[in-house]
Amino acid sequence: MKFVFPFLAALMLGVSGCNQEKDTLKPSAENCHSGKIVKSVRNQKGIVQSNASGDQYSISIPIPGTYDSVDVGLICEASSIPKQAGLKVYVSGNFYAYTGDKKTGYPAGVEFYLLDVTSYKVRDE
Repeated sequence: MKFVFPFLAALMLGVSGCNQEKDTLKPSAENCHSGKIVKSVRNQKGIVQSNASGDQYSISIPIPGTYDSVDVGLICEASSIPKQAGLKVYVSGNFYAYTGDKKTGYPAGVEFYLLDVTSYKVRDE
């Protein structure tokens, strides 16, 4: 019995260490806006979002005519769009393939891309 408690404590520490997820949805400077354009958007409604640590921003763009499909464009640091989470915008730009690690836990219908913002306008609504 005296060996059970240390074993359980070590097991709990090991499991809790594995449960910590890193924010892996970050484009590198080398692959940002490179390759073939996958799709483009023009004056689409979107919302600027940030990750938990506030060092990566994206624009979430619902796909018109669907209930749960959303394109998430990861923004590279060079973008001129304001880094303000919750900012509602009309955005135009080009989506490039995102080949980095994808974090699990996102709802079905969410697709990740690298987004080259060509223009944006803040929405008043």
